[in-house]
Amino acid sequence: MQYTQEYVLIKHPTGTTRVVDNIDDILFFNGWRFVKYVPNSKIDWNQYWSDRNNYYDKVKAYEI
Repeated sequence: MQYTQEYVLIKHPTGTTRVVDNIDDILFFNGWRFVKYVPNSKIDWNQYWSDRNNYYDKVKAYEI
């Protein structure tokens, strides 16, 4: 069985877009909105991992 992950393209009101594996409450409350699903073959993986690591670093900074 092959595992497939659905990634989504999200957009911020400022016009910035990025690909995430899911849109959580924090992203939604910060203005990010779903645009479309993105196939794995269309993802810039270097940019994806960079965005993901930056996001989790910011989330950890708010944890007590």
